[in-house]
Amino acid sequence: MDQKMNTFQETTFGNKKYHEVLSEYFHAQYCILEPIEDFQAIGARIINELPWQLTHAKHYDRLKYYLTNFNLLYVIITRNEKDAFFYWKQLSSHFNMESEFLLALKQRPLIGTPNIISRDRYKASALLQTVGSHNTAIEFLRFILEMDEMQFGGSDPFIVRDLSSLALELLRMDQPQEAGPLFERVVNILRSAIPANPHDLATALLNLGLNHACCGRKSQDQLCSNEAIQILESSGHTESLTFAVCLEQSSTYDTDHNAVPKLRRALALVERF
Repeated sequence: MDQKMNTFQETTFGNKKYHEVLSEYFHAQYCILEPIEDFQAIGARIINELPWQLTHAKHYDRLKYYLTNFNLLYVIITRNEKDAFFYWKQLSSHFNMESEFLLALKQRPLIGTPNIISRDRYKASALLQTVGSHNTAIEFLRFILEMDEMQFGGSDPFIVRDLSSLALELLRMDQPQEAGPLFERVVNILRSAIPANPHDLATALLNLGLNHACCGRKSQDQLCSNEAIQILESSGHTESLTFAVCLEQSSTYDTDHNAVPKLRRALALVERF
């Protein structure tokens, strides 16, 4: 049966390999949809078949093009994260995929920005961690931040989200000294917002406090958590998980006499959710 199939393939496609012909077919289908600038509209058949056929045809340069195109990579991972991881790792034996991706990111426009990609920057960076690394995610967030600062200015909600995502990524990579100024910038932007969003500001203060704690500045961490509590209490936002976290964080630096009531109150809030 296998021999008959091989004979059929050779007779039907001449000198062109079977997988090569199929990859060209699915590439043509992809090219019809690409100008629409809606990558979510690309069918699952194309997403599944195109990289698979290119892999078997050993067309690694073309496969690299698709996996370094963020718009398409986003859809591939969304549809089949395991396959995207497999293809990326396979290409990594032939190319420096992180460098290739970041180079392509600067050369190609991000279609749908800000409507698609700006919608969830943190998810996008986590997506890149899956197939790349924390460094790839960090460089991606730096690039997006720079692009949005040019497009929107320095205090847009997208900027706050980008700064927070980048700072959290740096903190996760044990770089609190670099993350600190970014957290401070987020707090300053939210303080100056009219009207101020108490929940967002309290969260930003907790993140800044966490950064202080990582640097061994416990007193500054305590100041941040206490201020976050005051902001939520004065605005009436005390029925939330954020407030519970503020209470727990603040209790870390209290005496047992003061810490226990805070922890009980935090526990009662958590149990409601």
